[in-house]
Amino acid sequence: DATTTKGVDATAEVGDIIYGGSNDADDSGSIDYLIINYAGAQINSESQYNGLTLYAVGSETSISNVAILNGTDDGVEFFGGTVSASNFYMENNQDDAIDWTEGWNGTLTDAYVLHTEAGFSTAVEADGDNGNPSLVNLTAVSTQGGTALQFKKESGATITGLSLTGYDTSIDYRDGGAVTNVTIDGETSNPELTYEGPATVSASMFEWATGNSASQSAVLTGSVSSSVTLDAATTYFLNGSLSVEDGASLTIPAGTLIVADVEAGEETSTYIVVQKGGQIFIEGTAANPVVMTSSGETPGDWGGLVIAGDATTTKGVDATAEVGDIIYGGSNDADDSGSIDYLIINYAGAQINSESQYNGLTLYAVGSETSISNVAILNGTDDGVEFFGGTVSASNFYMENNQDDAIDWTEGWNGTLTDAYVLHTEAGFSTAVEADGDNGNPSLVNLTAVSTQGGTALQFKKESGATIT
Repeated sequence: DATTTKGVDATAEVGDIIYGGSNDADDSGSIDYLIINYAGAQINSESQYNGLTLYAVGSETSISNVAILNGTDDGVEFFGGTVSASNFYMENNQDDAIDWTEGWNGTLTDAYVLHTEAGFSTAVEADGDNGNPSLVNLTAVSTQGGTALQFKKESGATITGLSLTGYDTSIDYRDGGAVTNVTIDGETSNPELTYEGPATVSASMFEWATGNSASQSAVLTGSVSSSVTLDAATTYFLNGSLSVEDGASLTIPAGTLIVADVEAGEETSTYIVVQKGGQIFIEGTAANPVVMTSSGETPGDWGGLVIAGDATTTKGVDATAEVGDIIYGGSNDADDSGSIDYLIINYAGAQINSESQYNGLTLYAVGSETSISNVAILNGTDDGVEFFGGTVSASNFYMENNQDDAIDWTEGWNGTLTDAYVLHTEAGFSTAVEADGDNGNPSLVNLTAVSTQGGTALQFKKESGATIT
């Protein structure tokens, strides 16, 4: 009995059902933990049933934990109304996974859409008058390309927490649809953006519906523009770069595994970067560290972890890094880029270009309020960790068989590295420690370096120096 642009006592295409009124708080009951499978039969020669069809349903109706699978039409369609819903899983519905029309203006929270079969229409289709409904945390994944979101006529939405993976088209506007009718994470929608990024809804939430108790997997790529937390039950495959933007944060819980895909050719753009103003929180434990590795398990496969901060560097303010034209450096020596605890980085050191390589962990002007402890960097073809200026301190570092320098700094870094162990068992490395450029007089407290291959332990270039105890 809620409102719809079709008016009061409208007639549905299904069975001449009467719906619609003036009571936006209408209560049609409650739904919790429902699986709908194999719907989508023909109503008539022109129309099909959806999995779940909601005609002018009111806001006092409660709908949560619904899975709609293998339908030949839409998963769920809202015809006007004010009802909100949450925790929806839609898999292989052949028309639209989520559809609305007639001015629906509720909220759908925590929805996961999966397309593994070709021929579907969209993950989301909206049509007709714009009731400006909200989508909060929508993750849509396609292995078949296709279109993710389609807005027709005056329709629109306010979307936060959008993650798209595998679609050819992120947003399509039809029949006069306007980009300004849709806002995504506070900005006007932009069909030029892919909206790729970490999943904002985990498929593991819906094990009750899918029956899949095995480890889930997801693709990491694109950008993080809000606060995103990964799921330790999911194996993440890094495809290209993942960028945590200014004002955003990425939290990686204990036990999370991130596997970097190996790009063809000598150079790679596969790495994780925290931009200046962004934050990363790696929350590993000794028993369950966070692991970043590569699919090829070969030194030099990928670009490791890069963090850009706002602390001082001899390169000045808003310097440009050799990695991805990242901007770093400022005047805030107490800058906070987050925290890292119990992290393993393996097989980094790929080529940036013909002149340069990535390190395992690269710290550009990172500030002193950033916390970094219990890090192992193994089997890299360039440096283990390199500090480009900044004031950050770190502790409990283990570096094994990094082929250039295990520990490197330049641009006047002046933090402290406490309790570091370096091991070289393979020939051809450069040094255990290399320092270059202006002397910020950083401190090394308790450094043990062991080589079975001879070589050089410490190397200081130009004005560089340190206080070592």
